[in-house]
Amino acid sequence: MQNEIQNYTHRGIDGCCFLYRCIVQLKHGVMDVAASNDKRILITAFRNTSAELLVENCDQYCVLLLPNHKTKDGEILCSALTEKSFDYVFCIGQRPNIKNKVHIETTAKKSSESFTTKFNCAALAYKFAQKGIPAKLSDHAGTSYCNALYFAGLSFAEAHELETQVVFIHIPLRKNIDDFLSFRNRFFETIHDYIYERCTENG
Repeated sequence: MQNEIQNYTHRGIDGCCFLYRCIVQLKHGVMDVAASNDKRILITAFRNTSAELLVENCDQYCVLLLPNHKTKDGEILCSALTEKSFDYVFCIGQRPNIKNKVHIETTAKKSSESFTTKFNCAALAYKFAQKGIPAKLSDHAGTSYCNALYFAGLSFAEAHELETQVVFIHIPLRKNIDDFLSFRNRFFETIHDYIYERCTENG
């Protein structure tokens, strides 16, 4: 796969992570790749959803926009995991029946097979609560695109013995978020605090 590097900058996040940002073209999507001296973080979002609005103009982490295709989404994610070594992957999707809260998915299922994330979901939920975003742990990622992507990511990481931790987070539809800007800011503050704590724990 040929990669086209379009932009390259250097920045720091609270002294914890130093990021080098570039845009890499992947088969069917665009990935903003940020290489960190300490941690490498990837955030995925489906196009034309509240998840895409959430990650819009996000330049702190790698952002992978997916085309909403059950097969291609997983292929693109696995290509990204092959292209680069990530420590954390936050997959974001939208869930119609929730409002001003998030669901943190613990498990992805396909037929009789299932994979459970290695993420500390309870700790992540606590961080969300600290920022005023109620978070529920869920073991049902759905039966369509979200679950398919999550299953692809978790199964790929296990099959290739990656240390990458993958988690799926459902957010509300745009219309079910009262103050989207505040929600967005608190969402990314939660991600930052979670990663910063892991950085501190691991020295």
